[in-house]
Amino acid sequence: MTPSARRIARRAVLSIAGLAATLTAVVGFAHTKPGRPLLAWMGGKSKAGVCPLGYGAAQTPEQKEAARRRFAALHAGEALAAARPALGFALEATTRDDVAAWAKASGARC
Repeated sequence: MTPSARRIARRAVLSIAGLAATLTAVVGFAHTKPGRPLLAWMGGKSKAGVCPLGYGAAQTPEQKEAARRRFAALHAGEALAAARPALGFALEATTRDDVAAWAKASGARC
């Protein structure tokens, strides 16, 4: 690689890194209290409130639960999730005595 090609490549990499850092800083600032007008401007004419993604809209607990259920129904899989017991414990099946026996056998102290 010639020195001028290296210089061009270096300048390109530094420019891209600088642009990425600047855009990250702008979005970060937009999520602070003084930056909220910028965030609203970035959201355009969104009906969602200040946040362009809709997280700024005031909702009742019932509306939030309905939105959560819609999202879950939309993304639900057809098969049951694989069982992945942690340390051999099954969720909603392991008792306190099971845990105490495991701790004693493993030499663990709680």
